[in-house]
Amino acid sequence: MATITSQIRARIKARLEAITPSIGIVHDRERWAAQWSDFLALMKHEDTGTLRGWTITREISPGQREAPAEALRFPVYVVRGYWGLADATSSEISFDDAVETVQDQLGADVTLGGIADHVEEPQLRVMEPRMYGSVLCHYAEIAVRVHLTKAHTLV
Repeated sequence: MATITSQIRARIKARLEAITPSIGIVHDRERWAAQWSDFLALMKHEDTGTLRGWTITREISPGQREAPAEALRFPVYVVRGYWGLADATSSEISFDDAVETVQDQLGADVTLGGIADHVEEPQLRVMEPRMYGSVLCHYAEIAVRVHLTKAHTLV
């Protein structure tokens, strides 16, 4: 049986992959590589041959007890976007549009298909250029706070 965490990741990934035109490759976890060239290859969009990748991770999961057998949890999932920077093609505008589309797509799924009690409006926390190895990229972090009610069997 899939955990609620894996269900949430899968739902977020499916929402991002449904965006057309494609925003790039979507990974349901952080991706790491010893060499920057390997990391960049993980984020390479097949259709364009450019860097266009997204990852999903759970950052924190605070909670509180509501009753002896019931708890509330508020996990925060972070969607990170990596996009090749190309001034000549106005890539900042394309990336900004992609980030806005991601926020809209996540914000429209207010219960993550019934998995969650509700989802707060996605928050753009960071959007800036960054260097990955020798590649200048656009980078963004979008935080999604989920509200869950967890029932516990008392022992």
